[in-house]
Amino acid sequence: MKLLALFGLLACASGETVIKSIRKDSSGMYGFTIHTKAKRRHFTADVVENSQADKVGIPEGWKIVEVNGQAVDGLMNEEVAEMMTAQDDAILLLSDDTVLYNGRVIHQN
Repeated sequence: MKLLALFGLLACASGETVIKSIRKDSSGMYGFTIHTKAKRRHFTADVVENSQADKVGIPEGWKIVEVNGQAVDGLMNEEVAEMMTAQDDAILLLSDDTVLYNGRVIHQN
């Protein structure tokens, strides 16, 4: 776990990070949607059962940090989607993006 200084307090990031390689199915879909939240942070959502995303273990609600080695924070949702759909394969760097303070979640997605 990493220690972070948060408003002068020590906080602990429980953020697990994973790399997932995914390929489009025969209909050209990956099997999940991208939700964009404040500050243009992007998250996996609506993982379809038995889809490519489900088969490779894409966790729902995790932050998308990079697509094919390119950071996505600050990009528009459409830009991230285009990065994904431009190729038949994508490599995603994902993080659970949770910060704990004294054992309590103070920020999650």
